[in-house]
Amino acid sequence: MPQAFLVVGHSHWGKSTTLRALTGSARIKKIVIDGKGFFVRKMSNDDKPRDYSDFISNLDPTKKPLVIMAYCPETVLINALAKKYELFFWILEHKFDDTTSISASEIEALRALGHVECYSHRRTSGAIRGAALTDFIRANVAP
Repeated sequence: MPQAFLVVGHSHWGKSTTLRALTGSARIKKIVIDGKGFFVRKMSNDDKPRDYSDFISNLDPTKKPLVIMAYCPETVLINALAKKYELFFWILEHKFDDTTSISASEIEALRALGHVECYSHRRTSGAIRGAALTDFIRANVAP
């Protein structure tokens, strides 16, 4: 089954910074991890909701079987994605620059839809978060 790896957090939590560290650039949309090609979407549904909704609707798992994307918890969009992909949520548990955290109810809602790992470190660089995300992807991507 196609797989989607979602970097989860609210607005200004470090999702895009983490993905830029993973790709090495703001412009790169494809990366290879352990010989497998991934399409990367850095903009989240909290950046441009309409574009994100169109992206989910038009996402074809036969053309993009492995995707990595930023995601702000919101149920309607994720249910549409769950019909096409096996979901893996890598949750930035804390906002980068303050003490705000993802709620337990948001984590549980995501856990009901897929695999969840919470990244609980605070104020780590994008490079460190990108490396931890890569480890999560390697541990979960289908052989």
